[in-house]
Amino acid sequence: MISPSLERHIKARTVELGQSIVHRKKIYLDLNFWIKIRDADQGTNTDSNIHEFLNLLRNGVACGNLICPLSKSIFIEMTKQAPNQKGRIATAKLIDELSLGVSFIPNRALVGKEIQRWLFEIQGHRNLHDMQDLIWVKAGYTLGYYFPELSEFEIHQIDEDDLQKIWFDRIWDITTCEMVNSTLSMKFGSAYIDQTIEEINRRNAKHSHELISFEKSYDIELRGTIGCYAAVAAQIIKQISSPLDGWPLSDSLEDKEYREIGAKNLIYEEIKMHNRNDRLRSIHIYSSIHAAMRWDKTRQFKTNDYYDFEHAQVALGYCDAFFTERPLQHLVTLPSLGLTEINGCVVIAISDLTAAVEYLKSLS
Repeated sequence: MISPSLERHIKARTVELGQSIVHRKKIYLDLNFWIKIRDADQGTNTDSNIHEFLNLLRNGVACGNLICPLSKSIFIEMTKQAPNQKGRIATAKLIDELSLGVSFIPNRALVGKEIQRWLFEIQGHRNLHDMQDLIWVKAGYTLGYYFPELSEFEIHQIDEDDLQKIWFDRIWDITTCEMVNSTLSMKFGSAYIDQTIEEINRRNAKHSHELISFEKSYDIELRGTIGCYAAVAAQIIKQISSPLDGWPLSDSLEDKEYREIGAKNLIYEEIKMHNRNDRLRSIHIYSSIHAAMRWDKTRQFKTNDYYDFEHAQVALGYCDAFFTERPLQHLVTLPSLGLTEINGCVVIAISDLTAAVEYLKSLS
């Protein structure tokens, strides 16, 4: 359980980090791009375009113009690489250099931040932090926050708070390379994700007759995505509401269900009924990509799609440029989706290195 004191400490460090990179262009590279520039750095890729691309990134980071943040999905995908100097560790070293040790918070936590900020706006709060102040952590927390359990020891609360702050600050300073070194023998979530993809394909095949239009496909995906975050939204409502707001605030099963239903309806109305997809952009982006995939009824979801969609969710929502594979670039830039308009994100395929180089030159 995080104490209010520790929560304030975490927020202060997070806001400080976000504001320290606010003027840098955020360039999101999927893992294939990271591998290409790693190979160039290691001398095993001699393509002049990729070398120029890497040099432009390095110069941009050194000059304070840009940053290439890490994410949970990138880190997890790295665990699939061979655990040797030319694999994970070499990639991690380059990530540390170009990300400055900065990572997105996990996607689920990011959606929670969007929901929380949006609910504060509904309540009439002013002078709220920009989302760019709230969505960054250092590499040590790219997989989420974790703290030692101290409750079994006989210590005072003030001592526990101090110890957890010391712990937090220590992990805050851990590098991507240190994270990778400590997880060389690990793989994250592979079996679970494989099972999830199989279940998605099974359900899609069973209900494909229901998809009579893209709009219907989007509506189904939007409702499903919202349902995944209903409990998160309901908990936030409980945390920030007062009895005067009209929400039942007890921990009874009935009140929890009431808050979840209410949260789902509020989010749906905000995005679909009111046609506002900016404040809750991550839910909208994720739903749109899934809907486009389902609307192509011949296409099967693959395990890599899980990570690709998470890359797109954070990149399109909060980065200035997204460099990825051609199929995903084509999907997320479909004019019918309008996803690049939400945040003005430029999406360039890895096969078009000339365009990637020209984009980076335009930033200098």
